Amino acid sequence: MNILMIGNGFDLEHGLPTKYTDFLKFIKDFNQAYYSPNNASAIREFENIYFSSAFRNDIKISDHEIIVNALRKLIYGNLWINYFIKVHDEHLFLKENWIDFESEISSVVQTMDRLIKYYDNYRLTGVEDTVLCNLCMETLTKFVDKESLEIDRIKANIKPMILDLNRLICALEIYIEYYINHMNIQYYNPDILYNSFDKIISFNYSQTYLHLYAAVQNIDNYHFVHGYTRFDLFFLKNLEESPNILEIYMSENNMVLGIDEYLPDDRKDKEMDFLPFKKYYQRIYKNTTNNYKNWLKEIDENPELNKQNTLYIFGHSLDVTDGDILRDLINHNGINTIIYYKNKKQLEQQITNLVKVLGSDTLIEKVYGNDPCITFQQQRKREEKAESEAPLQSTIWELNAMPSPGKELDKIVLNYINKKIEQKDLKYFSSQHMVISLFDSLQKLGLRKKFFHKLLPIACELPVNSTFDYGQWAYIHFDNSFKCDSDTMRFIDCVNEHNSNQVASNQSTDYKKIKYDHISHQKICLDKTHYSQLVKEILSNLNGYFCGSYDKYWNYLVKISCGPAKKIARETIQEFINSTDDDCDIIQYNHLLHLMDEYEYKNGN
Repeated sequence: MNILMIGNGFDLEHGLPTKYTDFLKFIKDFNQAYYSPNNASAIREFENIYFSSAFRNDIKISDHEIIVNALRKLIYGNLWINYFIKVHDEHLFLKENWIDFESEISSVVQTMDRLIKYYDNYRLTGVEDTVLCNLCMETLTKFVDKESLEIDRIKANIKPMILDLNRLICALEIYIEYYINHMNIQYYNPDILYNSFDKIISFNYSQTYLHLYAAVQNIDNYHFVHGYTRFDLFFLKNLEESPNILEIYMSENNMVLGIDEYLPDDRKDKEMDFLPFKKYYQRIYKNTTNNYKNWLKEIDENPELNKQNTLYIFGHSLDVTDGDILRDLINHNGINTIIYYKNKKQLEQQITNLVKVLGSDTLIEKVYGNDPCITFQQQRKREEKAESEAPLQSTIWELNAMPSPGKELDKIVLNYINKKIEQKDLKYFSSQHMVISLFDSLQKLGLRKKFFHKLLPIACELPVNSTFDYGQWAYIHFDNSFKCDSDTMRFIDCVNEHNSNQVASNQSTDYKKIKYDHISHQKICLDKTHYSQLVKEILSNLNGYFCGSYDKYWNYLVKISCGPAKKIARETIQEFINSTDDDCDIIQYNHLLHLMDEYEYKNGN
């Protein structure tokens, strides 16, 4: 079983603006467009950047208005968004363009909790701690006004903090669903494209892997640790008439954005005020599932799977906040781990974080021990989809992304494929591997009969690529079997048979060329019988052709005829002409005589 674990670095590798700073820029641009006076030009600019390309061309005007109205209600006056913008602006002033939402949420929550505990203790003991109080106030007055932090009012902040966190998460969902998930991705990574993964663990909200690489979009094979976007306009159709619909929508959101447990063991199960901010609570409440544990159980219960399993980690920092899942997978018996890193800086960060997750002794043993099971590997550079095999790969991605056959998009893509087949555009089809992948995608859409005999000749025209293995196109089926579809297997068999025959033919051809070249240079004269056999043998290889790739055969025959067979060549050829009624044979023999005359003239014979 091959498991791929991806973090935000995966989306960034594909050129997607998924940093928190990118989301804040979206918020700032939205506010600038829709809350500024004389904002017509700002709205047009915003819509050109985000709506025209990212919010899809087929979105209805009414739906567009629903999205804008929803964003207004989610963003306006949001405590967390306003706070993040303040913090980010401070970072920008210091020329540091970054922000960590989780870290900032944790800082506010812990500071608020600390101030509440201080007030509770002050009520009981009357002991003041002005230093602690002032430090808390310094942080929290960036978040709420000072009056709301007074001793009798501070706990009233908790409910709006929770509400606005949910509003923030929903705004983030709209940004990802209607912007990120519908962007035209310009890049792919060879380490992902040319590998085969059975299961995907994603710490991202986006569905980039599903849209770009997945041959079969079976959600059971995916575990979205922090949930995923599933925004539905239905919930917001009557937003103006029924304000509580926004609450219903927020309750349906399953994205996790929170903090880790910060309380000591003796307090964490007793103090519940800030429980909704904690990730483990959100995962349970939003039912993000633990699919990966079922996969580990599957490995343990299946002896075949237990032999060789690999965890590939791509674009993940290995931060200790995800330590529980990392430990479960990396420490599991029978799993080898390959960790991709982009550069030395990321490698340094990953090693440092992994020490915190596993401990230094365990990490050293797993990397350099008697039975090493962790490998760090520098990822290959991403490639533009317009390069190399990318034009056909883009077509395959389009096919794999089709939610249901028969739509207008399907016709456009299928017509394009048929056009390329009619043109015999071998540059477009690029390789036998890509043609097999194309057929595999088409047969999954029920188009086996239509394209089997269309694509097989294309594959046979392309350079031979030895033997293909079914496993390259295998995937987990609904019955949990890991195999290649039978139709694709038959297509692969035909390509392999062609390649086998071609290799044998090429080997035979190479031998003949060596033999003919040797004879043409020998000093011993050929007798009539031997020469007659050579003429017929070489002419049979020509199949009636007089030029092109067959020039070398004609050259061998001419050199032999004007060299070791010079004394008997013309006489023998004339006998062939006199003894046959086949016009094609006569033409070939006369062509040979003409070439001999030309050769002897050029060489002064």
